Amino acid sequence: ELVWRRICPELIDGTMAMDAPSSLQLIAPRPLLIANGEVDMRCPKEGVELALSAASRAWAAAAPEMQPTLYFEPRGGHAVSDEMWRRVDQFFERHLKPGKGSNPSQPKARADL
Repeated sequence: ELVWRRICPELIDGTMAMDAPSSLQLIAPRPLLIANGEVDMRCPKEGVELALSAASRAWAAAAPEMQPTLYFEPRGGHAVSDEMWRRVDQFFERHLKPGKGSNPSQPKARADL
């Protein structure tokens, strides 16, 4: 708590208005996967849905065929589950395959990092 009070005191006291609806829309039209715990106390489901709903308008305008993907881990908290990792790996496989604009001289990223 002491670290967060130093870095971002408004976050701890609950007075900070987060800008997820504004910042998420800046990702459009690129692919986006949000994997979140259904009962995450730091990123509540309702807030994630609200932010994504607001940001989805940007995808509708820029790339209607590519809407963001949202996954809530049932009963999941603020942790990454095996199912979340599986979905992230699938997302990367689909959107970051070698040959899809990648530089073959760059080292390949490890999926298990």
